[in-house]
Amino acid sequence: MGTLAFYFLLIIICAAMAERAAQYGKKRWLLAAIILLSVVAGCRAASVGTDTSRVMAALYYDMGRDVFAHSKDYLYYFLCKVLMQIWANPSFVLTVFALITNGAALLRLWDFAGKFSMFFAVCLYGLFYFGTSMNIVRQMMAVTLVFYFSRNLFKQEYIQFYLGAMMAFFIHISACIAIMLLPVFLLYFDSPGAKRIRLSRGCIAFFSTIGAVLLVSFLSGQYDDYLEFSGIHIGLMQPVTLCVLLAVYFVYLASHGGGMTAEQENFLQGDIRFFFLLSLIG
Repeated sequence: MGTLAFYFLLIIICAAMAERAAQYGKKRWLLAAIILLSVVAGCRAASVGTDTSRVMAALYYDMGRDVFAHSKDYLYYFLCKVLMQIWANPSFVLTVFALITNGAALLRLWDFAGKFSMFFAVCLYGLFYFGTSMNIVRQMMAVTLVFYFSRNLFKQEYIQFYLGAMMAFFIHISACIAIMLLPVFLLYFDSPGAKRIRLSRGCIAFFSTIGAVLLVSFLSGQYDDYLEFSGIHIGLMQPVTLCVLLAVYFVYLASHGGGMTAEQENFLQGDIRFFFLLSLIG
């Protein structure tokens, strides 16, 4: 109960900081929330998180190995080696990784300040993802980097998006799924009034199919031995997450109308539906 109370209070404090940042337009409050979350995550004991002890052991193990001794995730291992050379302290490395993860997530949410409540957005991040970031370090870094660079899609900066996705890919190969985001994005916003580059549906379908084939081939080659000895255990978290997503979607459907600014209404009718679609696909 003490642990739950501690993390609950931490999330509420950080959410309040983020809300203050949005209200007064002072980004330093958001940066303070990012730092607070990251210091707590970085200074955790090896017993906190299912993978923390293995990550700490791997940091020392990899100090004497070449980056390319691994078969994938080269950027992750490069960062591990460099950070351990700066300060051979696993807590320091975990803090830097937490800064990347929390920073990418909360700075992307900052793009929507004024369109939704930063307080509730950070609360949801803390409840659903902050704990996960202390269990699967590499995966969460990759996911939040893809989330952060999704801002380039809306700016029509597609090369920058793929460069960011490539960075995430070299942290954890599962980020290669991001190759499919651009075709989905273009297909979703492919309407006569859209002010974005549009491709024909046939072209999108073609490249999507090629990308999907390459993606499945690549992942099957990387994980075939692993999947051979592992069963699929979905557990309760995925159905719960899906139910929350659907519940929030119904709230979204009922949220149009009075008391909303034109910017908020445009956000509800456009961008946020795209994120619901991506979440459902995920």
